[in-house]
Amino acid sequence: MTPAFDDLPVALPAGCVGARVVGDASAWSEAFDWPTELTDAAATRRSDFLMGRLAAVEALRRIGAEGSVGRSLDGAPVWPEGIAGSLTHHSGVAAAIVGREIGGLGIDICPRLDGDRLRAVVRQCLTEPERERWASEEAATLAFAAKESIYKAAYPRAQRFIGFAEAEVVAISATPSAVEKCHPVDGSDRRTQAGSWTAVLADDLARLLGVDAVEGTYAWDGSLLYAVLAL
Repeated sequence: MTPAFDDLPVALPAGCVGARVVGDASAWSEAFDWPTELTDAAATRRSDFLMGRLAAVEALRRIGAEGSVGRSLDGAPVWPEGIAGSLTHHSGVAAAIVGREIGGLGIDICPRLDGDRLRAVVRQCLTEPERERWASEEAATLAFAAKESIYKAAYPRAQRFIGFAEAEVVAISATPSAVEKCHPVDGSDRRTQAGSWTAVLADDLARLLGVDAVEGTYAWDGSLLYAVLAL
């Protein structure tokens, strides 16, 4: 069985390409060379890991890059020389983006947060101004996903833990022309909204990255949110 790939539902930075794969990776898992720590992992974790790698390989193929995605000692993906990339997965959906001559890339998939998960994220991951500014489920989900994409984009350069308080989402802007009928992977039938977001960085992280603020893109695909950032 051959994996079926499609394009990402979110606008990508200039010069970047992406790929998404949806489904159950168990049919391809037997021939995969698993990292030691995943040899006896739960089937769902192994499936998510494999799907992320499949999406990454497809994204590399689309940009014309050779090589595969390695794995560092801390578990971060290692991309071929001259390529920046990021991958993400959630419940049977995996996505990857890659680009050349880019300081860092980050992508995150996050389901719409509600209930206990929403309360935990708001309490642990959002700053006090963000809690007031982004009170709805959708806005809080986006603020969280944006911070995850910042971490992924910045980590290869920072090589240290980056806390949620080191970035604050200050603006979310919808793009009216990007709201259109689609067929989300979760099977729902709703209109997808897309746009951009802006976050300001704490002083130490700003000095490290050489920018005071970053701007990324987002798109809702049914109940799943995609957030993307290029540095």
